[in-house]
This record gives sequence, structure tokens and C-alpha cells, in this order.
Amino acid sequence: MAISIRPAKADDIPDLLRLNAEVHALHVDAKPEFFQPAAPNSMSDLFAERLSSENSMLWVAQDDQETVGYLVAIIKQRPANAFSPARRWFDIEEIGVASDQRRQGIGNRLIETTIASAKQLGIDDIELTVWAFNGAARQAFQRMGFTAQNTRMTYQK
Repeated sequence: MAISIRPAKADDIPDLLRLNAEVHALHVDAKPEFFQPAAPNSMSDLFAERLSSENSMLWVAQDDQETVGYLVAIIKQRPANAFSPARRWFDIEEIGVASDQRRQGIGNRLIETTIASAKQLGIDDIELTVWAFNGAARQAFQRMGFTAQNTRMTYQK
């Protein structure tokens, strides 16, 4: 199976919604106090907004027949302040691969595309957030070279 990665376009929104729903369901199941099922119309609007933003980068992974993965990266900037210098980075907000296509290198290819795009834009840092309950994703990101930057903790009674 040959996988190709290309920039997403408006015609891809139905596939983005399908893949997002699959990945988001994992979050809803694991942390219903933080996540709720997303309304399709609101997600469609969000993807359309991202596709039109100059600070958003969206890619899809396709095999010969269908879209099997996607990645959303947002260019973030922070001005210098008393504690830190100015910085610009890619924040991977979403990555998803169809459950029947996982562990075949598709996520790696999406990340590699993101890294190459960041380099073209002169951006050295790429960050993402992964929930503690998602051990498989944490391990996959570590294999791709991501390391923990900080740990956010919570206290709940």
C-alpha cells in the first residue's frame, strides 16, 4: 500500500470529520469530565476555519482508496517577556490515523511532513500535547523523537 501525504483541502472535510470522530471518541471514553462528543457542524466549521487560516497547516495521508490519517499543526508565537525570549513554534493540535491503519508508519510520515514544513519556514520547535492515559500515543511520539517538556498535574477529589 503506497501512502501519500498532501495538504488538506476543503473537499477533505468529510474525511477529516470521520477520522477526528474516531480519535476523539478515545478521549471522550477515557476522560468524559474533559471531553464530550463533538457536534459535526461545529467540527466542520472548525476544519473550514483551520483550512483558511495562514497559521494552520493540515495534511492528509491517503492510500490508493481513502484518507487514512491527518495532522493539524498551528504556528504559534509568543513575544518576549520578563521570563522568556520571543519564540515561534509548530503546535501539533491533532493527529489521527484510522484504527485499522495504525502501526504502519502513517503517523511517522505525517510527523516527518510537519518537521520538513517547519524547517522550510525557519521553525525549529515542534510541540504537542498527549494525555497521560494515552500510553500508546506517548510511546509512538517518543519513538519519533519527542521528549517530555513539562508535566501538567491535576488534583481532583
